[in-house]
Amino acid sequence: AAMAAAMAAIEQAVIDDEAARAQAEREAAAEGRTLAPREGVTLRQRAWPMIEMMKRARAADEPIVWGV
Repeated sequence: AAMAAAMAAIEQAVIDDEAARAQAEREAAAEGRTLAPREGVTLRQRAWPMIEMMKRARAADEPIVWGV
């Protein structure tokens, strides 16, 4: 039952992260500078497998079980 809210929260976090980066890039451009590229893996890249797993589990009406 909590899966829909969890998916929405994760997806919103990804949107917020990308919006913050876009805002920082706009501010840097307005000041005539360039932001350094992001290091490592983005939140979208980290969250995508989890969101997909949650969508599939929800569509199949199956729970997600850890450590089994």
